[in-house]
Amino acid sequence: GPTVEFTLPFRLRFQGDVLYKRLDQASFLRAGGGTPPGLRRQAANSWEFPMALKYAWKYRGVRPFALAGGTFRRINSFEYSEERFGSPSAPYPLVRGRIEEPLTQGGWVAGGGVRFDVGRLKISPEIRYTRWTSLRFLPTQNQVEILLGVMF
Repeated sequence: GPTVEFTLPFRLRFQGDVLYKRLDQASFLRAGGGTPPGLRRQAANSWEFPMALKYAWKYRGVRPFALAGGTFRRINSFEYSEERFGSPSAPYPLVRGRIEEPLTQGGWVAGGGVRFDVGRLKISPEIRYTRWTSLRFLPTQNQVEILLGVMF
């Protein structure tokens, strides 16, 4: 998605991103209490808006940087299905649903990377850690990503 970056004093920069992600999760449901085993699937569209301060310096023609800040995301079009596996001759019960009510979650980000200037292009591979404050729709609150930024 798009990114904007503003230069601030003291080698600081402000960076804001817009990231689209398709979230998918599948989990196995154990049998128990007369209920057969099954499979649960969840999917949603997510727009993330991380905003961070970056500190950059020059080192042998490249620009390493560290960043920290906050983020929030908007999850839309949440879909789910649950299927239970009974005997081989019986039809499998399947439940499907869709929730149209958007969900907004917040968190914080930290990361680092390096920027290479190639002519007018600025190429920035980065590793970023996100800690979400809510567990809704997530298998974990911790998220690590490798991102590649291309700016001009």
